[in-house]
Amino acid sequence: MTFITDNKDVILIALAAIGLFMTLRTFSFNLQQRKIENTFKTLEFMRQHIKAEQIKTFIEVFHANNPLGVPKLEFHYSDGRKEHLDDFFSEGGRGNGDIHNMIEIFNLVSINLLKKELKEELIWYEYGQIMNKCYEWTHYLETEGPGRQFYNKGIAHSKDDSWIERIKTKRFLRAYIDPKLSFSYHFNRYMKNASKRNSRTPTKFYTYVE
Repeated sequence: MTFITDNKDVILIALAAIGLFMTLRTFSFNLQQRKIENTFKTLEFMRQHIKAEQIKTFIEVFHANNPLGVPKLEFHYSDGRKEHLDDFFSEGGRGNGDIHNMIEIFNLVSINLLKKELKEELIWYEYGQIMNKCYEWTHYLETEGPGRQFYNKGIAHSKDDSWIERIKTKRFLRAYIDPKLSFSYHFNRYMKNASKRNSRTPTKFYTYVE
């Protein structure tokens, strides 16, 4: 009892530290368990909305945009039709249906991925190849596509205006190309770093470059 009495403060601190460690360990375990459960629910949601038809369309446009034989910004289809990426998501474009809808799903899921609420590697295994290719297209649209081209032309045309008019023009044009209005805003924010970070993460291949 003398030892306990003499060292009760040290013992209390040690017990408190052990209790804190166990609490944090339990919290971390529960957090990881919740992330896994949420990830499987998310994957089920994605499978319900990204069906075989959408995957088939992706494979078609993937090969139409084959980097081994097609210019980077063009799609050459098996029926002989050609399409530029500027027109890909516009009305009548091949990407305006299934691909657009698929990216909207990725955009929705990316909100949770950005918050680190999901197990990224599980999502990446299932859809990494598709997400990577789609990001090539959406990144171009955000940084070099028709909206950006319109912005650059507007700025160039206003260079001889008064400084007040140039400010007004820039504000108008910035609102026109506001990335937050894009159907791929969260997806692009997530993929900016995830694409490189997951370059060696295992992923399912739906098709191959031929």
